[in-house]
Amino acid sequence: MAKITPSSLITAIQGGFNGDTFQLWKGAIVRRRKVSPSFRSTSNHARWQGLASDVSGKFSAMCQGLQTGWNCYAELLPTVMTGFNAFVARNCANLYPNLSALCYYETAPASYDPPAIPGSFSASYLSGSDQFCFSWASPSFVTVYVEIFGFPGCGFNNSKRPNSKQVSVVPSSDLCSNYDASSYPDNSILHFQCRSLNRFGEPSSSTNVLSVTVSR
Repeated sequence: MAKITPSSLITAIQGGFNGDTFQLWKGAIVRRRKVSPSFRSTSNHARWQGLASDVSGKFSAMCQGLQTGWNCYAELLPTVMTGFNAFVARNCANLYPNLSALCYYETAPASYDPPAIPGSFSASYLSGSDQFCFSWASPSFVTVYVEIFGFPGCGFNNSKRPNSKQVSVVPSSDLCSNYDASSYPDNSILHFQCRSLNRFGEPSSSTNVLSVTVSR
């Protein structure tokens, strides 16, 4: 950050010029370099934003009784949130996978009952089919789903993870799922974890993160 001292010729500079921003701060003219946004919206992020916007509008249009039901449900949750936040979170979790069995609903659940975390989760690369293969031992119900999330390899660490991408959602009774690996170069390292999701959009805790290498 540079400072320009005002003189008899220059008393103030404001606005932007040549990628910099000028303003008067504590009697000095301050020059700051404009910072370009590092976040770039993806199609997945845009879709999530669209769902959140649509679901938010539905809450405001609901009757007072349904809104009160969601406020009561929110008080049962382990994290502090409003009934509005709970309504948006649960419905977006259901609608994002685009599965017919997971749908929008207005009536709040009577209780908070998340499913069990997937047990014995494993992830591997199958060179013959050029796919990532995932499996788990439990739960195994047609009404409970397993969501699998992938993380890019570059810069990954457990303390500060990059944004995840939902790569698969299937009924937990399938006990396995695949994800196409053909778009990843040989020797790429990807990281995966999963969680369970019930028909009310209530998620379990996530499994540990597993690393998988593309090896053709």
